[in-house]
Amino acid sequence: FFFLLGMLINPSFLIKEAIPVAIMVCGVIVTKILILTPLIYVLGSNLTGIDLKASTHASISLANIGEFAFVLANDGLETGFLDHSMYKVLLGSAAVSLLISPLITTALRAAFAAMVSGKGPLVPSIEADSSSMDTKSHES
Repeated sequence: FFFLLGMLINPSFLIKEAIPVAIMVCGVIVTKILILTPLIYVLGSNLTGIDLKASTHASISLANIGEFAFVLANDGLETGFLDHSMYKVLLGSAAVSLLISPLITTALRAAFAAMVSGKGPLVPSIEADSSSMDTKSHES
């Protein structure tokens, strides 16, 4: 499979079309996470008692484009639904998505864990704010 994938991907095209490929990869990952998290949570909580953390982790793990995209892109090209340039962008996006999937999974899971615990860079720390207020009140 990976040998075939390597034969289909043109690295110079990926470099030339980096912006459309990056937009497609980011768009698919964000969209899949936004759709899958509530779906897994609702179905999982009713059937198995799965919580939001587990459903978010599952949706992050499933966020890559996947191998079936190659089959769909090929059918789109054969039926005339896609032109050759869009076909290459789809193939490149799927390949990039598969290659960066482990990195994205690790980074997003760490970011989600930090946000939930209140220790992430995007979440202000209440303890830090209160300790700085205490030192200011002692200085006065």
